[in-house]
Amino acid sequence: MGKKPLMVLTLFTFVLFDFCCYSVKRVRPEQVVGKNVDVRRIIKHSGELLEFPKETPARITDNKIVTPKSIVIPLSEVEALWIKKFDLVKTALLVVGVAGTSFIGLILAILSSGAAD
Repeated sequence: MGKKPLMVLTLFTFVLFDFCCYSVKRVRPEQVVGKNVDVRRIIKHSGELLEFPKETPARITDNKIVTPKSIVIPLSEVEALWIKKFDLVKTALLVVGVAGTSFIGLILAILSSGAAD
């Protein structure tokens, strides 16, 4: 296998991993109390929407959200929040898909090299 196809396959796999293995989900504040999660966005009861960068998400500590700028927001003021969550089903499908595609590619490479002889 040449270097370019291998590079493209590797890049494609990493892009799929980024899109499939993690997703941002909307949850209620009581679902995340005491959990160590990255908070990407919140909506307060007042209707105010706060978004946080992917590189520096807010964190939950006790019953408070601490933003990257060290602003503390009590969970009691939050109506909904979006958290970055590991998605097991999508990850499993990705692994099976990449493994299956690699196996089929290997079989086709073996068959094509045998047919050329």
